[in-house]
Amino acid sequence: MWRAIAADRPALAGLVFIAAIVLTSAAAPVLSPYDPTVPVDAPRLAPPLTPGHLLGIDSQQRDVLARLLWGGRISLVAGVVPTAAATLVSLALGAAAAYAGGAAETAVMRAMDILFAFPSALLAIAIAGALGPNERNQMLAIGIVLIPYITRVVHGSVRGVSVLPYIEASRSLGASTVSILTRHVLPNAFPPVLAYSTTLVGMMMVLSAGLSFLGLGVQPPTADWGAMVRDAKDVLSVAPWLSTFPGVLILLTALAFNYLGDGLSDALDPRRRRLKAAGILGGGRDFVIGTEK
Repeated sequence: MWRAIAADRPALAGLVFIAAIVLTSAAAPVLSPYDPTVPVDAPRLAPPLTPGHLLGIDSQQRDVLARLLWGGRISLVAGVVPTAAATLVSLALGAAAAYAGGAAETAVMRAMDILFAFPSALLAIAIAGALGPNERNQMLAIGIVLIPYITRVVHGSVRGVSVLPYIEASRSLGASTVSILTRHVLPNAFPPVLAYSTTLVGMMMVLSAGLSFLGLGVQPPTADWGAMVRDAKDVLSVAPWLSTFPGVLILLTALAFNYLGDGLSDALDPRRRRLKAAGILGGGRDFVIGTEK
């Protein structure tokens, strides 16, 4: 898997960029001498390359670089944690529905169809608005929005695996349902789910930034990339860099997770990798709702 990712330049670049963002965010207390929420002794809206303030000062006299470093922590958590939680819930729902079949499958998948009827962004806004604007409710809203998408991928993947000969062989040898699911079905159905979930992290970071921009996520004065864009909109004409820096970071991080997810889908599927090498599949992402074109 690692050799396949290393040979995939976009995926490797995405992995390196994500690692750099994680490391710099984790080392924010060391890398930044300023508190991201406390004004500093510098002119308001000082431009980048101001002595002692590499990326300038915002409208509240706070150091922009410090807010970017500390804001990376919240932005990454807001993308990774809801996706991971939604993946765990979806694994249980999708696997149970696909393996049990019948009324259970119908009930679960029709419930997912109901959630699909609502645009994801509007549903997240409605949930976050109803629960109240804070970071925890923001992540809860994002997680709920993700569940139907990942559940459908899990359902399709488990159904494809559960009819394979080695599953029938395990069943004929008397293996229990729980044993078959945990030892055979889920380990072999999980790779496409992992690849799909990885691509969703970047999208959820964008959605999280949108909720923060609307005031439904992280609240002032906490540093967050989406909140930084919101705070900069009032001075966009005189200090465009204040929204440019966090906006570019959101874009690049989302692209990095997208490319990494595409690389994982190739690395975890040797058949797909052979098809791409033969030119049958394109260089872009051909992974659609848990299946291959």
